[in-house]
Amino acid sequence: VLPSLGDDLVSTLLSAVDESPSLRSLRELGAAAAIDAEASRRGWVPELLLGAGYKGVTSYTADNYRNDGFTLTIGITLPIFDTGSARTLRDEARVRTAAASLDIETDRSRADAVEAATLLRELVALAERFLADREAEGDALTAGATRAYEGGELSVLELLDAHRSATEDALFSVDVALEARLALIELERLAGRTDP
Repeated sequence: VLPSLGDDLVSTLLSAVDESPSLRSLRELGAAAAIDAEASRRGWVPELLLGAGYKGVTSYTADNYRNDGFTLTIGITLPIFDTGSARTLRDEARVRTAAASLDIETDRSRADAVEAATLLRELVALAERFLADREAEGDALTAGATRAYEGGELSVLELLDAHRSATEDALFSVDVALEARLALIELERLAGRTDP
């Protein structure tokens, strides 16, 4: 039940935090905002519009004639009053907001990952020490209490108390192993690892 850490599992997961899907999506949002800001900086450039087509006009006057022909249109927008500065400022603010969000989320993810890794290491070490001590002492305690009860030196309550203590120790070791496993799952989640 206790997770096996291996030699470099924790360090691999810690290094993978920077490439987690949530941080990658924030990076992509920042890149998209930068592209929008670059496009809005070109708002002062006049826009040339060209069009071509076929047009037919029918006159419903006394003559009733139809006039058909090709058309060519040329238009130019001159940004005299609106140079796109408001849009540029908005898009540049989005770039700064995306960068700040990325920095905050990166720092938070790294701190959470370090916390989970530290907790994982401590819980695994605690569980290993406790299991080593419990096996030796727990078995000796219950065996000694059973022999003393069979020899008439202990009452049934004292025998049950010894077995209850051994059972509580076993449950505690399961709880510590569960907490270690949950810390490993949290670290894997922060690293963006989804495989079992």
